[in-house]
Amino acid sequence: MTQLITTDPKSPAAGDTLKICYSGERPVKLELQWHPDGLQPDAITIPAGADPCVTITVPAGAWSLVIHDTSGASDDLPVAIS
Repeated sequence: MTQLITTDPKSPAAGDTLKICYSGERPVKLELQWHPDGLQPDAITIPAGADPCVTITVPAGAWSLVIHDTSGASDDLPVAIS
């Protein structure tokens, strides 16, 4: 597979905004697997249309994130939270 998911910044801090972009076919649902478990949001949908990005706020207490493409088109993207 290839990496179709990108983030900006690459290593956000808890409480910061995180822009998640997807360069593959949309719409696509991305699961957000936070560590520790149970943090929200736990999924986002990148809609079809001009903007391939969604911006979220990194939850307080998060120390890492794995973004999983439910369509299977992209590799998972691990994100360190600084």
